[in-house]
Amino acid sequence: MENSVKKAIEIIESKKGDNIKVYDVQGKSPFMDYVVVCDGSSSVKMEAIATELKKEISTYKSMEGAGESQWILIDFGDFIVNIFNGEKREYYNIDELYQSS
Repeated sequence: MENSVKKAIEIIESKKGDNIKVYDVQGKSPFMDYVVVCDGSSSVKMEAIATELKKEISTYKSMEGAGESQWILIDFGDFIVNIFNGEKREYYNIDELYQSS
């Protein structure tokens, strides 16, 4: 696993993100090598995780869903981070999507 992915996991843990999963999609996706998925218990916590990731990981490209969103996606080039509130993660069944790929 890349050092940047490991750093992202450390940041998520430090900001009290929950239920962290890393999916290796190397050879399965032409766009990325890893997908990180985590939960934030509130929109404030989700924003704190996203802000710290953007600040600390130099490969930051773009972000979608900030503000009062219940799903934030951050692109770091070789990997992406999905930050959900638990309800939306379950609704979109994102883990099953990446487990089956």
